[in-house]
Amino acid sequence: MATIGQKLRRAREAKHLTIDEVTEQTKINQNFIIALETDDYQAFKEEFYIKQYIRTYSRFLGLNSRTLIADIDEDEYEEKGEIHVSQLLFEQKKRATERTQRQFKTMDVLQKTFAIFVIIIILIAIWFVSITLLPKREFQRPGELGETSYQIQEKNVKNLSI
Repeated sequence: MATIGQKLRRAREAKHLTIDEVTEQTKINQNFIIALETDDYQAFKEEFYIKQYIRTYSRFLGLNSRTLIADIDEDEYEEKGEIHVSQLLFEQKKRATERTQRQFKTMDVLQKTFAIFVIIIILIAIWFVSITLLPKREFQRPGELGETSYQIQEKNVKNLSI
């Protein structure tokens, strides 16, 4: 029994049409037509698109689109040892999900690294401003001028009362 792709290719060749002519008249991308005729469903994102392109292409060729779409849903691919369309799509989605998760992890690490970098820059800026712009104060330790701590406290009390 012929596959869907073989049926589509035979119908196109019977009408003496090239893939370029089909592309021009149906507005279906040339790569998708080739994928349909070779039963390479990995070129499509979802099973919905496969069915839509088969429907459009088969109607253009004058074939019964319902029977071709029904063939997709049958288990003939599993009986021949080939991978079923839904399995291909599931695997493709799984790989895309894993790839997206890896990208998110990479982005998360980059965001954290950037945040740490920004914090370090801010701390360096604060330190630089405190050293260069703020007036320098000279502090005297008690007893540097020969005063006792009691004498320093008396001075402070007099200064406060004034």
